[in-house]
Amino acid sequence: MWHTIAYIPVVRTEKESAAAERARLRRYGMLQRVFYIIVDKQAMFTGKQQRDGVSILPFIMAKLFGVDTGRRAQADPDRAVPGGGGPPVDLILDKNVEDEGDDVGYDADAEAAKLSKSFQFDWERYSAVWGDTPIQHAIVEVFAEYACLYARMSGQVCSSVPPPMTLSTGLSIAEQASRFVLQYVNPVLGELQSTKIHKLLRHVMDAIQWHGHLQNGNTAYNESVHKHDKPFYFRTNKQVAKYTKQLVVFARGSQEVLSKIYAEDARARARPEIAASGSDSASVDSGGDASCSGDEGAGTAAGSRAPSTCVATSRHLTKMSVAALEALPDLAGLGGLLGLNGTAKVPVPQSVKLRGTMDCGTLNVQTVRNTESFYRRPWHDAVLYRAQPEQATVSVGEVRALICAPAGDVAVLCEMEPVAPVLGCPFSRRGCARLAWRVAPGTTRIALRVVPVSSVRRLSFVVPDCADLRARHGPHALPPRRDGDQAERLAMRFFVNAMHPWKLAKQ
Repeated sequence: MWHTIAYIPVVRTEKESAAAERARLRRYGMLQRVFYIIVDKQAMFTGKQQRDGVSILPFIMAKLFGVDTGRRAQADPDRAVPGGGGPPVDLILDKNVEDEGDDVGYDADAEAAKLSKSFQFDWERYSAVWGDTPIQHAIVEVFAEYACLYARMSGQVCSSVPPPMTLSTGLSIAEQASRFVLQYVNPVLGELQSTKIHKLLRHVMDAIQWHGHLQNGNTAYNESVHKHDKPFYFRTNKQVAKYTKQLVVFARGSQEVLSKIYAEDARARARPEIAASGSDSASVDSGGDASCSGDEGAGTAAGSRAPSTCVATSRHLTKMSVAALEALPDLAGLGGLLGLNGTAKVPVPQSVKLRGTMDCGTLNVQTVRNTESFYRRPWHDAVLYRAQPEQATVSVGEVRALICAPAGDVAVLCEMEPVAPVLGCPFSRRGCARLAWRVAPGTTRIALRVVPVSSVRRLSFVVPDCADLRARHGPHALPPRRDGDQAERLAMRFFVNAMHPWKLAKQ
């Protein structure tokens, strides 16, 4: 898929002015530079990083190419997908906008000269499939559709755990793959001489019949197993006829020894006198359905404390004063929510594990992080939570603090609320809810809420609405920092990335 971007159309049409041509060339040039890094500099990324990047690329494309939300809001939403029909019109939104010079040092003529002189883009084919949809939107649609298709093919855990793949499911995936090539890729990117595109068009069902679930094609596990055997290679005599047997003997022997050690450790942890000593520092919260038992965590070592959901006993936790917490961004007034004065100190873990519940009901062990310095960068996870224990629906919030309280661990969240989606938005149609910060009544601060960790359902992945940010401040604008302009922060919009893959951890 990646190398097909070399065929992005950057030829000038009769309807375009010189300024519109320069604007369009800038957008396509940025896209080509991004994929040059992905394709030709693959050593910079691992296979997992490239797979995980598939769900992020659609939002990046929305930032690079821009989306005119005003014009789209007046259009028919069905015209944002193939089959909209209609007469061919100008596909460039900003053809009358003069070049503002926002890409300093970018040579549009040099980018255009890199294409073959004989290259032509089939505007008639594009118009027949996409109608009057601007090509900026079509490109975002291509990447969004590919992310959904890839998640289905690889069996990724997104909001739900996919059921075992059957032949009928495989047939549906094969039809979606063919439709993706014929209605998304070819009209936008042109005819592609690519074996990968050919396999998507014709051989997805064959691959499912031959190999079963396509996730079986992921070699990450097999590659990870090699690292255990590599050290033993240096103990062989390196002779081709013998080193394989020697390598297997060494590796199998070490695995047997390690298995015995792990089994002995498990038996030792199961002894009552060791479990009561609090040597097991990790604990796992049960999410919203049950409470942790004494042998699952270190809460039993805390004496009179209720069963704890924090990841370590109190002697391993950093204690901070409430006043110090209130000095952090967005935490003003925290003492009033907790009912504590500024001099009181509370234990603050940097992470907590919980048994998250996916939308299908599957339990999944996840780590909720809240730290100002994770490899020297802040990390504050977004979560789905129940604002009230009896509430059926879930809300979205971003963790600002985790606190071990006597009555149980709590999470301090910055609340987010849903806002109306943009008409024809490719992300909203694919289940990505659009959000904004909730403002505390009578203030300009983001609303805070303190909830028990047991009320957190699971992790969520929230990304900025890059198209909205570009429309307001241009293509080079970055989302405001937590200590940035408050009015700009409140103007930001976000998406829940429903296409993000989650790792299914063992229970």
